[in-house]
Amino acid sequence: QASLSHFWNPAPRTGPFTSFFRQRHVREAAIAATNGIRRGGSRSTLAFGYPVPEPAEQEFELPPEILNEDSIQQSQRKRRRLKRRSLGG
Repeated sequence: QASLSHFWNPAPRTGPFTSFFRQRHVREAAIAATNGIRRGGSRSTLAFGYPVPEPAEQEFELPPEILNEDSIQQSQRKRRRLKRRSLGG
């Protein structure tokens, strides 16, 4: 995993704070997306003007306390009950 200093290395500011973005066109695109002027479609995800690293993929597993016989049966009963209700019965 990359260190935070790779993504966050602020330059010392001499004037007042105006924006997180260094490039004006990137700032305008981000503001347009939040104001509903332009829908998403950005190729990069930014946070405070810096790219957010992609999360590592990992296999999802339910915790053992959820995946026990009682919980499975309870879930099956609930699904059958909801299905009967949706069929109008």
